[in-house]
Parts: sequence; C-alpha cells; structure tokens
Amino acid sequence: MFKKTVLTLSSAMVLVSASAFSQITVEQVKEKFPGTPITSVQPAPGFPGLYELIVGKNNVFYVNGSIDKLMIGHIVDLATQFDETQARKDELSRVDFADLPKSGAIKVVKGDGSRVFAVFSDPDCPFCKRLEQAAQELTDYTMYLYPTPLLRGIAPSANGVPVVSQRIWCSRDQYSAWLDYILQGKQPSSNGACDAPMRENLTLAKDLGISGTPTLIGQSGKSHSGFLDADKLNVWLNENGKRK
Repeated sequence: MFKKTVLTLSSAMVLVSASAFSQITVEQVKEKFPGTPITSVQPAPGFPGLYELIVGKNNVFYVNGSIDKLMIGHIVDLATQFDETQARKDELSRVDFADLPKSGAIKVVKGDGSRVFAVFSDPDCPFCKRLEQAAQELTDYTMYLYPTPLLRGIAPSANGVPVVSQRIWCSRDQYSAWLDYILQGKQPSSNGACDAPMRENLTLAKDLGISGTPTLIGQSGKSHSGFLDADKLNVWLNENGKRK
C-alpha cells in the first residue's frame, strides 16, 4: 500500500511539474534573468523537473520549474557516460559550412586539400599559436583562416598603428605574414592601409556564438573550441573535414 501511494504521488508530481512548465515562457524566464539573451526554454529530456535554457546561440543552462534555482553544468548518462549537455551544445553550434562567408578568410591549401575546415584565430592568442604549430605538422587540408582579434579588438594602438590582424591582411603574402608573426613574433611590414574584414570577422564570430579563440569549424558543420595537438587535430580533421 505504501509503495503504491509513493508511486501515485511520484506520478502526480511529474504531471504537476509538466503542467507548471507548460505555462513557463521565455518572457517569464527573462524576468528572472534580466538582460540575458534567452532564446529557448523547454523540458530537459529524460530529467523530470529540470528545464533547459538556451542562452545566445549555444550556451546551455538548467532551471527548476519555479525558476528559482539555476544549474550550471553537464547532464551525463551514467549508464553510457554520454554527455547529453555537450551533445546539445554541439547540435546548437553546428554550422552550414557552405554558408560561411569566405571573403574574410585567408585560404591555405596543403597537400591534396581534401580535409576542409575553418578556424577563427587571434594572432595574439597563445593557444592559437600552439594550434598553428600543430597544423604545420599535418598535410592534406584546406584551411580558411579568419583573423579574429578578440583580445585587442580593432582600435588602432596609441600611436595610430592598425592592429596586427589588419596589417597581416594587408600584406602581399598574407599567410606568410601570419606565420611570421604568430610563430616568430615578427611584425608585418605592411602599414595596414587597406580594406580589411576584421570588424566583419568579429561580427561573424559573435553570430556563430564564438567567444574564444581558436575555434574550429569542420566541413561537417561541427565546431571545436580550443587548442588541439597535432595528433588530436589530425583525428578531428579526419572526422569533420568532410561533409556529412
């Protein structure tokens, strides 16, 4: 009898929770988190009483039904070790590679160019330097390199010199100038006096939900944020450098 009562109460709680959630709107959640760009609210799959918040393009958080508790973290299926939150973020971060505007990228082809990817990289970012070093060890790829000065922005320095990304872009051999600076610290010889897409690249990164460099996007549409060593980059390119 006790067991039956517990089951009945449990079922009722789930129904009440679902009913309560049906009345929750994005606008109501925004009242709890003013100024936060919440784009979606829905029940967290397989987790009664927990609700998924999508903030911006690909940030995933969770709240309870009364919207007075916030959870920052990942839901992991203990039986399979499957990270459900990361899978959701990957889904939200997926990009139609063909739609990426290529006009703001430096195109680099090595070997047969068969594995295609884009990378948003800041020449002043130490992890971008390490990624570039890893890329130098590999071949058979086409890379669309988007100079994205997240660290220093696009304002000229105090003496009026344009940011290094712009001077790299305005160089006669853009990729050589990029490598000279990011790997050796050699300043570009260009004065930066040309039309450069730095502002557009920063806007594109924001639209894609990119908040840090380096960020890679494979032809498969899958993204990866952060540095990969040569072996891991090679595996990632094999898995994501072809359209799926």
